[in-house]
Amino acid sequence: MASRVLLLLAVALVAMARNTDEWTEADGKIGEWMQPAEHAQPPALKPPELSQAAVTSGSQDTGVNTVLFVFFSLCAGLFVNIVWADVAFIKKWLPLPYTVIMFVIGLGWGYCTRKYHGGAALDDSLDHVITIDPHLVLTIFIPALLMESGLALNVHVFKKVMMQCLWLAGPGVLISIALSTLMAKYVFPDGWNWNESLLFGAIVSATDPVAVGALLKELGAPESLATIIEGESLFNDGTAFVLFLLFLKNAEHAQSWHEMGTTLIRSSLGGAAFGVVMGLATVLVLRYNHRRSDSFVELMLTLFMPYLTFWVAENPLELSGVLAVVCMAVTINRHGNFFIRYHHALHAFWHQLAWIANTLVFVISGGLVGEMFYNRVDVLHPGYQIVNYLGINLIRAVVVFGSFPLLRRLGYKNFDASQATVATWGGLRGAIALAMGIIVYEDTNLNEEHRIEIFDYVSMLVMLTLVINGTTTGFVLRWLQYDCKSKSRISLANQAREGFVEHGRRFIEGWSAKASSDSTAGLTQWDIVKDNLNLLDSKTEAAFAEFRTLEESEHTATHQVKEQLILLCKFQLSSLSQKDMILSDALLILQDSCDRMITSKHTQLQQWWVDKLQPQAEKIKNRWSCKSACQLYGMDIELLLNMQAVEMCLGFVTALETVIKNQSDAIELRGSSSKDPEVSPVAGIESQFLHQLKMAVDDARVWLTQQPVAVVATAETRKSIKHMLFSMEHKVQEETELGSLGEAEAEAVLKELRDLRVWNHEHKRLLEMYNALETKQMSGGLMPRSDESVQQASVASTPAPGLKEDVDAPLLDSMDLQEP
Repeated sequence: MASRVLLLLAVALVAMARNTDEWTEADGKIGEWMQPAEHAQPPALKPPELSQAAVTSGSQDTGVNTVLFVFFSLCAGLFVNIVWADVAFIKKWLPLPYTVIMFVIGLGWGYCTRKYHGGAALDDSLDHVITIDPHLVLTIFIPALLMESGLALNVHVFKKVMMQCLWLAGPGVLISIALSTLMAKYVFPDGWNWNESLLFGAIVSATDPVAVGALLKELGAPESLATIIEGESLFNDGTAFVLFLLFLKNAEHAQSWHEMGTTLIRSSLGGAAFGVVMGLATVLVLRYNHRRSDSFVELMLTLFMPYLTFWVAENPLELSGVLAVVCMAVTINRHGNFFIRYHHALHAFWHQLAWIANTLVFVISGGLVGEMFYNRVDVLHPGYQIVNYLGINLIRAVVVFGSFPLLRRLGYKNFDASQATVATWGGLRGAIALAMGIIVYEDTNLNEEHRIEIFDYVSMLVMLTLVINGTTTGFVLRWLQYDCKSKSRISLANQAREGFVEHGRRFIEGWSAKASSDSTAGLTQWDIVKDNLNLLDSKTEAAFAEFRTLEESEHTATHQVKEQLILLCKFQLSSLSQKDMILSDALLILQDSCDRMITSKHTQLQQWWVDKLQPQAEKIKNRWSCKSACQLYGMDIELLLNMQAVEMCLGFVTALETVIKNQSDAIELRGSSSKDPEVSPVAGIESQFLHQLKMAVDDARVWLTQQPVAVVATAETRKSIKHMLFSMEHKVQEETELGSLGEAEAEAVLKELRDLRVWNHEHKRLLEMYNALETKQMSGGLMPRSDESVQQASVASTPAPGLKEDVDAPLLDSMDLQEP
């Protein structure tokens, strides 16, 4: 799938190169970009001559060499990935972010192309690409990058830090623009007017922390910090770009304050509203496709919708395309994530597409800056270029640290000085800032000398922030100890590692017993196999011992274990949703309850159902309590709402019971293989939390016994039908891969499975099933468990197999479960 997109991208670049060549001949002088900024008008450069290797049609260049640029850049990017991943020396001593490396490659390519002219077709391909209209660069690459970031955003964490992101991307951007404008007006010696200074301020306020986000994830830094930086960048780009276009329009044609205010409100709020509408429209299609289970529709829909949204917003509607795509992506992530069946395939597809876009964008950016270095005999005001770099970083620090008291009160409470330092130093400038700089450079309505100066300042700032901030961010993160792990997390990971090793030992025992009766398999030297397992055990133990750790309190260890178990429950809920065993509305409530349990200071896990979810279930049931509404819509509405509440409870029970069983088995497995006979504190805490989860499950089961038996039976029956259809669909796909079924036969079976899934979702079918089960109950054929038996089980609450009830029993009761 990604290869098709890559081919389309290459074709688009070829078409753009041809259009740009015609534009160059007609308007004169895209090559003027890189001339020295003297007080006199700089002499025009001739358009780059075609190399002998250029593919021509008659005397006109076809632009086919542009394809060479695409694939050469991707080949270089793949080489960089392999070298930085596999060469230990380079990975240790040159821990450079990928985008910084590609920018440097583009920088060298652009400089050498102009200086040596020995690249033939490669030189020609770069000539075509760097003359592409910046509006086209934005249209091709920005929607893909914004969509990938929006889909990868953790919306549950984003809800906690949303106000901080919006503050930095709203008032924070305005403050940054104001201070940057004052610096450009009163510090730089270029004599810019206020409009030109405002343009510069808007350009340099757009951050691009893609390299920082990747490092934060790699080092395991707090997800809240990564979400603040990425979320701020998403909305920051939209805000800065809206203001940039407003100032650009005002620089071309003076506007009144009323016109500027109207344009700003319409572009920003209108773009955001349009993005939400397009996002909801995409969610509706995903919801329809959810029952069809077609991965092709998921991929293609999420591919063309951001481009369609961006183009419609920018052109016919004249709204902010950047804000529209950002809001659309976040809306899909929040409300459409439940209707995506093939999560892994979708995220892999967008990860590959974002890698392609980032590779090409940063190589193009580096090529532009490299060409500028060659064509400039001397760098424009080198001292003021350094002042610009230092001033922009200082302004970023003023915005972040100046807002520090407010940021600590908005949502996420643990925003501290070290996180503010990362947010300041990680405010890189990248492709969007450079594209805006090129737009200014090409605008003939502006003073030619001043627009060249603006481009020089912006391009040098992009280079310096990428090369200096981007390469040193890893050292800053390590200095601030973001690569350190808590001892409890390492202990949990080590317990899991011991479980893996024990699984290997049992595998050897089982297969060695079976192989003893086989004439050839009996020749296996199991002592050598055991040596490999022991080597793996010792090496992984040594690798875990090398992790830097931090001292922590008992409260921190307790919170770490609690968070891990709740995240496991959250994962199981998502897995049930993919199997169509939980509806989207119920999944949203259940996952929100997971987030609230993680951040809850006093609620213990055994109160999960009673305090967090049972009120929600009762609220769902009573949503249509008005008798007139039931009479108007029919009693099936009341049945549907009861079903939603019961299915939510069943999903909760199923997910928690799966986690309890898996973790209990893991505890038992670790107990049989542990080298330490003493139970670790972390293991004791984990056992107690699992016991609390079982009590929460018992409470949920008690609530189920209080519901109408026919409703519970209908929900259980429908859940089993969905599970059966899901497993059969995977079996058909497996048989197709093995060759037992042909494509036509498999498609026929899959079509019937999809139709059956849709039929079982219909309200008419639900009512028929309920009526049949209610009739069966009235005839005595549907016997529920008695309330007393379930309540007795709840009171007994014996721990699951593998749990030790007497291990540190008072430990959790004496702790205040506050977030560390």
